[in-house]
Amino acid sequence: MIDPLTDFYEEHECSPALPRKPKLSICIPTYDRASHLVKAIESVLVQSHQDYELIIVDNASTDSTQTVVQSFDSPFIRNCRFATLVSAYANHNRCVRLARSPWVVFIHSDDTFPRHFLACVESAIESNPAADLLSPPLFDSIQRGLLKLGENSALDAMMYSIAMGGHSPSGAIYRRSSFKQYGFFREESIYADTIILCEWVRKGGRFALFNPPAPVYSISDVSLTNTIDRNHSRREFCLIVEEVMRLTQIGELKKNIQSFCKSHPHEGILILQRMFDAGFKDVALELLQAAKEIDTIRNSKLYRRQVPMTRASKILSWPAYRFTRTTASLRKRIKPYC
Repeated sequence: MIDPLTDFYEEHECSPALPRKPKLSICIPTYDRASHLVKAIESVLVQSHQDYELIIVDNASTDSTQTVVQSFDSPFIRNCRFATLVSAYANHNRCVRLARSPWVVFIHSDDTFPRHFLACVESAIESNPAADLLSPPLFDSIQRGLLKLGENSALDAMMYSIAMGGHSPSGAIYRRSSFKQYGFFREESIYADTIILCEWVRKGGRFALFNPPAPVYSISDVSLTNTIDRNHSRREFCLIVEEVMRLTQIGELKKNIQSFCKSHPHEGILILQRMFDAGFKDVALELLQAAKEIDTIRNSKLYRRQVPMTRASKILSWPAYRFTRTTASLRKRIKPYC
């Protein structure tokens, strides 16, 4: 019988695994990032928590990635090189299949972990024993009232993910068995990080936030998605919005989105825009009319003072300026339906 968690059909070479099963599998999926990889590996090896394996999954790199990996003499490192170039999230799935512990923690090859990050990961797992996916807070989600520390409801998790337009696996903790139960990363989608969160909680998976000592630090601002089709991925992302709407039978989600739009105008506008793109034109229009606080904020004297019409201040007040642009974009799209 085929086991999706362990079976491979690709040519690859791996160095020996640790003789015992560790508590954590730290995975670095990488492709042509030799210049950043050193810092990523070093940030794992200096962790105070030492019960882990570090799996580096080389996605047929053409640079000096192998030279960099082989320069480290550590029993924790398992070096796995694949001969076939695949998408970024197909390489994430390889990591899951190679992992040997019950928990998989990703670190992207252009990121670094803070010093005691893995100790915090261990504590988070102990504090949330029922969770399937744990994540450090992203985009100031706690301060802005989008989510709370500890377990969050499926609806809150999906709304947050859709509003933010993504959920990075780097620094997140995944229960390995949950991939078999709820599904793997969608390999040809650049939105696979968002889709997997929505799919897992939609199917009964549990999502929680934990508070690390410091955020995962990104060295680079360039994302290498190699073989992924962005147009196809956008359609998939809209399908996820559609699934969220169907799951909640419109009515309950409508109440939540109205409340969400009033307290978080910018994120609320993004949700409405993505609902509209996913085909829920009437619902998006109705919600836009219902959340009148958005128009109140946008037209208030205080808001106009925050977004004066000068080029320099647009840059300085980027979040507010971006909100104005997003609202205008949505209004332009819905105009034919008014």
